[in-house]
Order: sequence, then C-alpha cells, then structure tokens
Amino acid sequence: MSLRTWPRGSFDRRPELARVRRGDRDPGERDGLAAAVAQASCADPAVVRKQQIDVVFAVDVSTTMNFMLGKIGREIAAVDATVRAHNLDARYGLVVFVDDVMVTNGGQAFADLAALQQELAKWQQFTAGNREIAAGEANLDWPENTLDALHAAATQFAWRDRATTLRAVVHATDDDFGEAPAVQSGQRVQHGYRDTVAALRAAEVRVFSFAAKVGGACECLDVRAGLFAPYRGQQAIPAATGGAVFDIDEVASGALGFGAAVSGALQSAVCTHYPLSPFAAK
Repeated sequence: MSLRTWPRGSFDRRPELARVRRGDRDPGERDGLAAAVAQASCADPAVVRKQQIDVVFAVDVSTTMNFMLGKIGREIAAVDATVRAHNLDARYGLVVFVDDVMVTNGGQAFADLAALQQELAKWQQFTAGNREIAAGEANLDWPENTLDALHAAATQFAWRDRATTLRAVVHATDDDFGEAPAVQSGQRVQHGYRDTVAALRAAEVRVFSFAAKVGGACECLDVRAGLFAPYRGQQAIPAATGGAVFDIDEVASGALGFGAAVSGALQSAVCTHYPLSPFAAK
C-alpha cells in the first residue's frame, strides 16, 4: 500500500488482535501448523509423497512491506534447511508487485539461496521509494495487484513436473486488491479473480498467503475478502487452491514465526491430494 502516516507495526489500533491472541484464529493461523512434521511416506497409501518443492514468493514491495521482505530474507535459510532435512529437493522463485508486477530471474529458479537473498535485499531497499516497479510513478493508493502477481506466478515460473513436485506460492501483502479492469495508481489490472484462481488450479499451485484483515487509507476497512473470506460468492484463494492464510500482522508483531509457518505448511502439503487443504482435518 502507499505510505501511511503511522507505522504498520502500531498494533494497538487493531481490536481484533486481542481476539487472535486469545486463540480464536482463522484456519491456517494456528501455532500447530507451524509444528507439522512430514513423514518419510504418506499415512494414506493412496497418496504418493512429493519428492520436490518449488516455492515462488509473490511479495508486495510497496512501502509498508519493508519488514516482510526482511523476514523472508532472514528466515528462508531455515525454511530450506527444514524441508531438505525431510529429503525434499527445494527450488525458489520470486514475483514482486505493487500495482504492476515483475517476475524476477526470467521466471527461472534461483541458482542458490544466496542469489534469492540478494534479490530480496534489493527489493527491500526498493520499498523506501513508494513507487511502482517499472513505471517509476508514485504509489498513491492502498490496494495492490495481488491477482496479476498470483497469475504471473502460476503461468510464468518454470515449475517442475506436478507429479513429483509440490508447487507452492508464498504470497504476502498488507492490504486489499483490485481486479480487471481496475486502474490503480495509473496501472491497469490485467486479470480477474475467477481467471486467477483458474490459472492457479490449472497449474496445481497451492497459495499460502500472509495477509491483513483490516486496511485501507483509514486503517478501518475489512480487507479479508479473497484471502481470509469468500470474494463475491467465490472461495478465498488459499481455500480454493488447497493452501492456507496467516495474519501478516502477527508476523510483524512476532506472535507468529514466518519461517515456522511456511515450513509447517510445506511439510504438511507433500502428502495431500490437490486441491485439498493439508489442514482440513486439523
């Protein structure tokens, strides 16, 4: 979102956080998910355990997301170590967005973690400019372009074979989104909600989202629709793709560990038929 007059980390303005801290959380936010452990083989003999994981980070790089890029950069090594300890071969990609979108590294996986961390650090510095990615124009509104970013991740990354590979997008944003043909800060949104979900499902990509519940210029609007809650009668994106959603403000406050949540989500999903949620029974 565009630059605020107060830091995103000011949590006392959010009455629902008291409810979250009491344990009344949405599916996908429970601490137990972060502790999920994958077995060497699946409990259900009808499910063949995935041997590989491709993870694309689709990250909002507007000004208030500086902290999240830092979290990913610092904790991705622990995520990688955890999945590899479970004999899973992992590769990583990156899509960044404000109101426009960029698929980094030509849609290819990064050669190693150091290359991904270097790219994340570059985009963390970019957040200070409060501008669009390619156009260089100022980012003047609060919704960002989640839909085009997810569509690009689904269709432009060089995913490995779905038969042996868990395909996942770790998405992060702290506000609302628009759908085509909306124009946001001079940038036209290219995709609608329905075709974005269709693209993700066609590629068998699970979306694990870190998102906000309240946003907008007033910090008073309910922005759960599409990620935490249904959107215009359609399933939320994480639910529709067999993923999960986590509260980004809990990550910012330290109440939820980003790395632990991602590790638990990936480990659980390797033994789950797409698009069933790995947490449906938890």
